[in-house]
Amino acid sequence: MLHFMVNSAQQWYDHFAAVELTEEFSGSKVSSPELMPWGLLTTHFWGPAGVLLHFAERPGNPEAGS
Repeated sequence: MLHFMVNSAQQWYDHFAAVELTEEFSGSKVSSPELMPWGLLTTHFWGPAGVLLHFAERPGNPEAGS
């Protein structure tokens, strides 16, 4: 598992969809952004090898540009 703090979890999700990531890599999947109980908006990517990537943002964080 790798965890990345990003400016926009939604933009990463949209990017994954635009490049057809799950179609390109059989066995991979992407979750839509979800607000977690601990306050981070997070989207996940599971790679075909089983590696889980978290792309998370702090909603309302002025440094994140949201």
